[in-house]
Amino acid sequence: MEIKRRYGTAEQIMAVFNPSRQSEFARYSDRCMTGEAPSLTRFSIAYGSKPAVSWLAIQLAAVGEYAGNKEKQSIEQLAETAEVLLTEFGYLKLTEFMLFFHKLKAGHYGSFYGAVDGIKIGEAMLEFIKWRRCELCRIDREAEQRRRAEAEERDKKNCISYETYKIMKEYEAGWLLNMGY
Repeated sequence: MEIKRRYGTAEQIMAVFNPSRQSEFARYSDRCMTGEAPSLTRFSIAYGSKPAVSWLAIQLAAVGEYAGNKEKQSIEQLAETAEVLLTEFGYLKLTEFMLFFHKLKAGHYGSFYGAVDGIKIGEAMLEFIKWRRCELCRIDREAEQRRRAEAEERDKKNCISYETYKIMKEYEAGWLLNMGY
């Protein structure tokens, strides 16, 4: 599989997308959404659901540590929250999850009182999905504007002035008359 050729073992891909790198990825949010990183589902297909769930559980545990909550989710709760995320949002790229967890830590989706709550994570993810949809539309609009500007620039290089056009038409008309048309 391509993912294994590119990233190696499950441990190696988990190291690339380590929670300590969330801010690094978040600096390039457009690339997180449009880049070539594998989706969580592809990760799960390539390496099995256990590593995918473990990766998400590690990300979730990092959020709990960051939040400084006294109550921590149990391993079972982390795994169940991870399973829900895999099932509901597996189409997201690993980089998008990294971006989501960064934004979660940055307070974009409120704060946690007590333990990191799986339902609160799901609600935050739904907000992230709305934001992502708007951002992808913006990225598409900007790309279309760039394509149009490039096409316009290319067309300017290949076009002639109106004055040159008139001269060419006059020459063409004269040529046709000389040819007997």
